[in-house]
Formats: sequence, C-alpha cells, structure tokens
Amino acid sequence: MIPVDDLRHEVKLTAPETYLPRLLALLRCHPRGLSRLHPPRWVNNIYFDSQDLSRLNQNYAGVNDRTKLRYRWYGEDPAGGGGHLEFKLKHGRLGWKRNFTVDGAIDLRAMSWLQILDVLRASLPEDVLVAARALDQPVLINRYHRRYFATFDGVVRLTVDTHQQYWNQWSTTRPNLGFPTQPPGTLVLEVKAHRSATDAVRRVLEGLPLHVSKNSKYVEGCEHLGSLG
Repeated sequence: MIPVDDLRHEVKLTAPETYLPRLLALLRCHPRGLSRLHPPRWVNNIYFDSQDLSRLNQNYAGVNDRTKLRYRWYGEDPAGGGGHLEFKLKHGRLGWKRNFTVDGAIDLRAMSWLQILDVLRASLPEDVLVAARALDQPVLINRYHRRYFATFDGVVRLTVDTHQQYWNQWSTTRPNLGFPTQPPGTLVLEVKAHRSATDAVRRVLEGLPLHVSKNSKYVEGCEHLGSLG
C-alpha cells in the first residue's frame, strides 16, 4: 500500500562536475532564498538486489513502482559504522522511504557478507523481513560528497552530490574495498519536497538552468562497473 502522506517529489538534475562552482553561486543568489541546511558530508551506501538483478532490470524497463534496498552510513570511512537500512520506494516521480536503525555494528573490513546480512536482518520487523530476504545479493558499494540546501521556509530541500566512487561486490563472499571505480565527474542535484508542494518545486526549478534527468546511482554504478553475473 502506498503511504500517500509520505510521498514526496524527487526531481534530479545533472551536469558535469566542473559546473559545481557556478551552481553553488546560483544557489546562493536563487530568487527562492536558498541557504545551506547543514555542513556537507560523505554518504556511503551498500546496494542489494535479487540474485537475478530484478531491481536493476525493473529500472531499465521503466517499471513505475519500484523498491530499492540499501544500507547507508555517513562519514569518511567507507568500511562501515553506525547506519540504517533503507527501503527506498518509487512511484513515478514520487518517492518515499522506510528507514530502520541497525543495532549491531557493521565492519566491512572484518565481516563476511553472511555476517553483515545477519546483522541487517536482525534490525527489521517481521512485515519487511520477507522483502529483505528476496534482496540479499550485495551488488555495489558507493560513496559521494553531499551538500545540503533548503528554501527559507524549509518547504523544498536540495542536495548536490559530487566525487562519486563505486566498489563492485558481485559474487564476493567478503566486502571488496580495493581500488574504487571513479566515473567521469558528474554532479547530481536533487530537489525534494512533499507531494503537496508542486508549485514550490516548480519555482525552484525555474531558477536552475540544468536539465531534468533520469538518474540512479545504483544503475550508473552497475554500468560503470561493467558486466555483473
């Protein structure tokens, strides 16, 4: 069942990373009065899929309703730490999330994937455990540097992601933290707001000379990592 009250706009725009200084200047003088929400930080994710990569294939097929499972933590250490498991659901251009705090410690340098999955599953309620068991294949780890902004009234929030990196986890028994794949520099600007704030999102987008793009860091990472399976 779609949680209507939690649906939000998620509009993504992309540009070459060399555009970052100009974009930051545009955000500072945006007519909607954008300001920095809190200090920038590194975002780290482990993306999971089914053994037949059903979620990746759904994205390619343009399936309207999709679910993605990832474990997320923040900070400069790509080897783990305190984080949360996140079901990210998509309905057209609207999306929502269900977050679950992971109680046990995750250390990607010391643990196998079986041990990591046991810790993650132990943090989930019964109503989502079945869905999580169907998405038990670690596919990739990614990280990026994120900046946060919001309109003066807090109705619309924006994030700017740069310095993306990927590690291939397909068919590994333990996390691969070797040399990352670093694709050509692309920045991703995402505009987010409650589904009722359509006009506010439109006014923010009008002040940004970037093109709206279908962008998935999971899909992009799989493509840059090459063949899976």
